Amino acid sequence: MSTEVDNLLTTPPTTVSYSHRLKSHEEGESAVERLAAKIEHRRGNRLGMTYDARLQLETMCHEIALRNNCDNPKDVRKEDLLLLRKLFDSQVIGQQQRNPLLRWRETWLGIKTTEKYLLEAVDRALHHVEETQDCLHFTEWIALYSKEVHKWPWMRNESANAFLVVVAFFILTPILFCQVMRDRNICGDPSSGISWLNGCYMASVTLSTVGYGDVTVGKDNVYIGTAYMIVSVCVSITAFSAAAGDAFSPLRHFYKTYLRFDEEDVAEGAPLSKKLWRIRLFRCGEIFAHFVLLNMVGVIASRFFHGNWSSIEEGSQWTWGESIYWSIQSTTTIGYGDIIMSPNMKLFQIFYLCLGTWFVGDTLGKLQTLKTDMESLCRQFAWEKREVSKEMIQSDQGRTEDPKLDQYEFVVASLLNLGKIDLKHDIKPIMEKYRSLAKSSGTQGYIDLDSNRWISTGIKVQADKVIGPS
Repeated sequence: MSTEVDNLLTTPPTTVSYSHRLKSHEEGESAVERLAAKIEHRRGNRLGMTYDARLQLETMCHEIALRNNCDNPKDVRKEDLLLLRKLFDSQVIGQQQRNPLLRWRETWLGIKTTEKYLLEAVDRALHHVEETQDCLHFTEWIALYSKEVHKWPWMRNESANAFLVVVAFFILTPILFCQVMRDRNICGDPSSGISWLNGCYMASVTLSTVGYGDVTVGKDNVYIGTAYMIVSVCVSITAFSAAAGDAFSPLRHFYKTYLRFDEEDVAEGAPLSKKLWRIRLFRCGEIFAHFVLLNMVGVIASRFFHGNWSSIEEGSQWTWGESIYWSIQSTTTIGYGDIIMSPNMKLFQIFYLCLGTWFVGDTLGKLQTLKTDMESLCRQFAWEKREVSKEMIQSDQGRTEDPKLDQYEFVVASLLNLGKIDLKHDIKPIMEKYRSLAKSSGTQGYIDLDSNRWISTGIKVQADKVIGPS
């Protein structure tokens, strides 16, 4: 396995140069570090383009390459890029002259036209061609040096996207039940002027999957109710995914600053059991702190609406135990609906149940990653304890004919040992891609830059093992 990876990055055995081996720390960065830095820089500086812009650029470049009869139908010359730049520049200037608001919209809202994206892409492509002194392989350049972004900037973040979906759900629910269906069971008397509040309350108890049972669609509208529940589940999944993906913790800064409590604060020489206990305690402590804080808010609010000093109907006051009981069944999204709530609480519950939905999503995300993080910590601990030995060299070495362990073999073996990559899903597809690029026929070798072709070393490879000279 590592044999092919090493052959990808080293010279043939007949002209071996060991300049890529690490000899001392004084030599500065290794070739692996320089390669990783270059790839990370390229990935971090990819140009954002909308789907329409990427598709239009690829289509136009393909047409130009076919018209010019290039040797490679995926190549575009510098002269062609200059013509494209002139075309897009004139289009952008013309649009701004016809509509002065476009410049304001781009500056303050970040909304660009397709032509503006294309102009930026061609400028970046021209810079790339000048650096490489070669034609632009446009399909590869678009894939590696650009990334797809949404046309609207506020839709590029998963949490912002989920927030807009939830807001739309809260707006459409009162419209459906209170304006279109005029369902009195949900919205009450339209003349009361609070039907929109009842509609939003219906959206909150449905979206949070609490469902107290105090508002229902009714048997006469089962088909509409069925469709509404399916839509609410989709919206809930969107909200849950955003909360779990963000791993947002409003108390994390408090933990680090005042409690000095973080899974990264364990000393390097601490035993593995202490590190595992620390990360488990930190994650569970976060969940518990959020749970307590959220329920405290619910209890205090319920005491305000249902306490003994509240001016509500006689006999509907809650005790402290009932307030805690209601708060926990709300934050856990259970919602038995076995205690009577004051109508005055509906506005508070609209926001409180949304917080409960966020809490459940955030908790599921933390619990899902806890096991993975602990396994990763165990692998990291074992890897850090490794020392130079015959066993380490033999286990990490890919070339049986060379007793040395170079930096490329060590990096690949370390990534495998740390669980960052695996043979089936990462190494094999990469090597298959390399073989297809090199058009290899089962022998070791390398891709030569000058001749742009596969140079064979004459050593046959079968089933990822060297079996002898051809």
